[in-house]
Amino acid sequence: MALKFRLVFAASIAVLLCGGGLLASCAALQGLGREAFKSPEISFKDVKLRDVSLAGTTLDFEFELLNPNPVAVTFATLDYQLDIDGSQFVKGESDKGVEMKANGSSTINVPLTVEFKELADSLLAFLKAKDSIAYRLQAGFGLKTPLGPLRLPVDVDGDAPVPKLPKISVQGVKLDKLDMTGAALSLAFDLENRGSFPLQIQGIDYAFQIAEVDVTSGVAEGAKLEASSQTAYTIPIALDFFKLGRSMLKVIQSKTFPYDFRGKIDLGLLEQPFELQVVAEL
Repeated sequence: MALKFRLVFAASIAVLLCGGGLLASCAALQGLGREAFKSPEISFKDVKLRDVSLAGTTLDFEFELLNPNPVAVTFATLDYQLDIDGSQFVKGESDKGVEMKANGSSTINVPLTVEFKELADSLLAFLKAKDSIAYRLQAGFGLKTPLGPLRLPVDVDGDAPVPKLPKISVQGVKLDKLDMTGAALSLAFDLENRGSFPLQIQGIDYAFQIAEVDVTSGVAEGAKLEASSQTAYTIPIALDFFKLGRSMLKVIQSKTFPYDFRGKIDLGLLEQPFELQVVAEL
């Protein structure tokens, strides 16, 4: 009984010390706790581009939280604002509730999706004009610690590349067959992806004219263009001299072969028009 009495008595004295007027002593104890607890640190590690397409991309920001204390802290809230090309694109906040380990570092990912159509009235015009987008992320990581809430701010900026539209170029026209009534030609052209992301071509709608006379039209099959690569196409063209009439006579007299190759590249989300006018020497 004596031992129990001494424990109760000691506890009562502690309560009286803090609650009965010795507030300075309690403040000193709390001060010791604050001094012993070191503030966690947040640092930016990297930003990666995920799910890149003509529609948009996801900027995956990676941060490292260093907790030098022997007790865990909780990643409780996140507030953020993402600016694109100097204008606010998205702003928000969210609850997390993720425990960050003691005496070590933890990785925190913040993925934010950017849809290109939200940056311009025309997706085609945006992709034609842009090689990259400038971004700035201002965020605050809210932590729950033994001494109360703590907010760690970060400010990250940089440039992210966007997909490039493919480039089409004619390599030339080859004469395969010739007789009194017509000729068989082959038109060779290349489709080039100059960007650092793959492109999926659904198909190429085309029309071919000689001296402003319609000769043929069709659809070339699609292909997947890997980054920084090109695909060669060949289109067969049958010429009917009677159909060309006087236009063919002008071609022979001028010793030139003017042709027009036009159409549109089907990229799924959009169609990219093209027109190539060539005057070849006979």
